[in-house]
Amino acid sequence: MITVRRTKGQQILIDTARKHMVAVDEIRSACKLQHVVSARWECAYRLRHELQLPYAAIGRFLKKDHATIIHACRAYKNPRRPYQRAGASGAWLQDPG
Repeated sequence: MITVRRTKGQQILIDTARKHMVAVDEIRSACKLQHVVSARWECAYRLRHELQLPYAAIGRFLKKDHATIIHACRAYKNPRRPYQRAGASGAWLQDPG
């Protein structure tokens, strides 16, 4: 029997894919479905914080740009409410009365 050893990064990728019930190839793809993006963000965050990998290395591993990985790590750590965007005061959501 031949066993193949996985790197810690590969194991994080596989574990994250299983948790979110997506294929590993989907995490590395350009798919923008919410459940795939959530898995990708978690994978990037875990690679950054568990293995202390640089953003560029994570980008190469996930086939993404380093800026995308920076955004993913920040977005996973601090999720916004669905209708809130950067710089929005939210004043338009409040009752004027």
